[in-house]
Amino acid sequence: MMDAVSLPVLGSVEDMINQSFDLAEIYMTMMDECGPDRIAKIAIQNFRYPTQLPSLSPVRWSPPGEEVIKLNYDGAMFLSSLEIGIGVIARDSAGACVWWKSIRKKWLPEPEMVEALAAREAVFLAWRFGWRRIVVEGDCANLHRKLISHQPDCSTIGAVIRDIKCLASEVDLCSFLLVRRAANMVAHCLARTSTGSGLEGPCFPTMLAGHLFSDFDY
Repeated sequence: MMDAVSLPVLGSVEDMINQSFDLAEIYMTMMDECGPDRIAKIAIQNFRYPTQLPSLSPVRWSPPGEEVIKLNYDGAMFLSSLEIGIGVIARDSAGACVWWKSIRKKWLPEPEMVEALAAREAVFLAWRFGWRRIVVEGDCANLHRKLISHQPDCSTIGAVIRDIKCLASEVDLCSFLLVRRAANMVAHCLARTSTGSGLEGPCFPTMLAGHLFSDFDY
């Protein structure tokens, strides 16, 4: 049985960056001791969807306001290979892609953790590039509730939630929005097609361009 581990309260963005993989190391230890198959089954069995979803934004993706960057994020789980995928896309008020990122990692935590890691990657991109006004959209209702809550989160994703809020506090404006999957398809496809440790850039992948262009019909 592994010893209980407590993560320190993060005091700055630098602390967050230095400690960003602490939680991953804890889960990897659990996988080593309990076995990845058992951890995966526990994660899936314990995950519960809410009985009532909060009100959702329109079905189609919509551009942000002037001088605002909208970041859409999504996570994916690959049970057969015990991997997760993360997809993030940032777009401006004209709907043009300013940056995208796709990551795949050998790890299989609970589904909500995957979504939280994707959200953190989205907000981290904003901090990294110095975007001062951002909208962050995802389609996980449970995570959305935690992102907009003013109460401390003591769940297994609590440390990641604190990371996200710490990063969000560094910008002038950050709004977290809940959308339907249909309004989050580009990030979803990036997560599902992720390969390697991480790909990113300002020019959107040609093979997924159709999903990006379909959002221009707003």
